[in-house]
Amino acid sequence: MGGDEKAHSDVLCARLAEAWPDRYAEWRPAQLSAALKPLGVRTRQVWAEGLDGASANRYGVLRAELAAALDDDVQR
Repeated sequence: MGGDEKAHSDVLCARLAEAWPDRYAEWRPAQLSAALKPLGVRTRQVWAEGLDGASANRYGVLRAELAAALDDDVQR
């Protein structure tokens, strides 16, 4: 998520593709949402900066929910 507290799903997909192109280059927001759902992380409307640099209200995720899912996964 970088330093963001919330981010749009397409922004996260682009960041994943940049970091791990072999695995995430073809991912789209629907795939990200499907992958996060079993972990209890849901996409929701978030006001954040998009790929074009403009802020908008679009589907994305909250850092707090991702962190909680990671904490739960580590404790299992």
